[in-house]
Formats: sequence, structure tokens, C-alpha cells
Amino acid sequence: MQFKATLLAALAAVVVSAQDTSELPACAQPCFLDNVADSGCSGVTDFKCLCSSKAYIDAVTSCTLGACPLDQAIVARQWAVDTCKSVGIDI
Repeated sequence: MQFKATLLAALAAVVVSAQDTSELPACAQPCFLDNVADSGCSGVTDFKCLCSSKAYIDAVTSCTLGACPLDQAIVARQWAVDTCKSVGIDI
């Protein structure tokens, strides 16, 4: 089971890295990836769904605030705002 979870996370990381994650702090990346499974969305590339999911956004926000220093959490938040805006959703 651990291998499957690790593989799934690695695949998700590859997909997310296809987006421009150069601005997303490393401390926040697991927060964005690990909460997809509970979002009800089809996957890590379903940005319209993820950006529309209050539960997903709340989980990512909470995780990021716990995992990152405040300055990096702010950068992660801006990355999320910009990513969602790119699919026509304001958060």
C-alpha cells in the first residue's frame, strides 16, 4: 500500500510539475497534491473542480500554513490564485 501511495504521489507531482510550479514553494507542494483524493475532483489537473472546491481550498490552506513559513505560505496562496484565475475561477 505504501508503494502505491508513493507512486501515486510521484505521478501527481509529475502532472503538477507540467504546470509552472517554479513559484510554488516546496513546502506547499505536498499540501496541493495530498488533498486531491478527498476533493471529489477527477484528479490533479482538474483545476476548475479543485478551484471550486471549498473543502479542497480549506484543506490546502490549513496544510500550507502548518507546513510553510508565513512568507512561503503567502507565495503559495498567490500561486493558487493565479492558477485558478487561469481557468476562470477567482478564489
